[in-house]
Amino acid sequence: MRRNIIFILIIMIFSLVAHAEFEYIPVSVKEIAMAGAGTAFHKDIEGVHVNCAGIANLKRGQIYTFSTEQFSLSELKTSFIAYGSKIKGLGAFALSNIDFGNEDYSENTYTVSFAREMFENSMIGVNVKHLNVYIKNTEQESGTAIDIAFTGKIYGTGYAISVRNANAPKLNEVIPRTISFGLEFDNSKNAKTYFDINKVDSYGNIENDPSIRIGQVFRLADKFRLFGGYASRPYKISGGFSLEFSNRWEVDYAFSSMKDLPVTHSIAFKMNI
Repeated sequence: MRRNIIFILIIMIFSLVAHAEFEYIPVSVKEIAMAGAGTAFHKDIEGVHVNCAGIANLKRGQIYTFSTEQFSLSELKTSFIAYGSKIKGLGAFALSNIDFGNEDYSENTYTVSFAREMFENSMIGVNVKHLNVYIKNTEQESGTAIDIAFTGKIYGTGYAISVRNANAPKLNEVIPRTISFGLEFDNSKNAKTYFDINKVDSYGNIENDPSIRIGQVFRLADKFRLFGGYASRPYKISGGFSLEFSNRWEVDYAFSSMKDLPVTHSIAFKMNI
């Protein structure tokens, strides 16, 4: 009974803070640990759905896997797997797949990504996403969405602009366009602060308030980092860590707390090839 009540509350909150099918669900543990303030942070395969321009920084192949159950509910399970690599003289490419939901309602996103350096300290990236949504006892709907991102540095400050679902495709509903702008500040050798503004354009209505996100990263050892973050809309407090093993393996963990709802725990593994 308690589980059913929690699930109903979650659906009610989703109706307030989400806008349509394929509402953005983070699949980067570090982004989750910083409460969404990861637009200017990501520079590898992990952030291909946060800031696809960041994969232009890849020096070698990477594989990334992610899994979580939002609010500890199996009905809201999300899994993600991605592979990215550098193409000498051309740029970087990636292939990825996101699965969300259960047998009654599920979403699948298959993505092909490409990014390259335009000029020094400035990169551009594109995601082409094939979307599938399945609702029990209805026909499957499919569509194509495009993400565009730019990232770089100006006077030592990192920046990134990401537009997800730029073409606002329609499946059962119009998939909302999301615009994110992020900054990266070097506080010291071992500490960085990230600031994000996230705006959702839902059905052409951009009057809803933007979400402000602030993230902090502390490097406590050569291969160990701590993360923390705050988001204003919806209110969220997050944290986590990243632990590297040699130069090949990495394991990440994040928790995310949203008002009175159960804490969401996420874990991911990354391998350099």
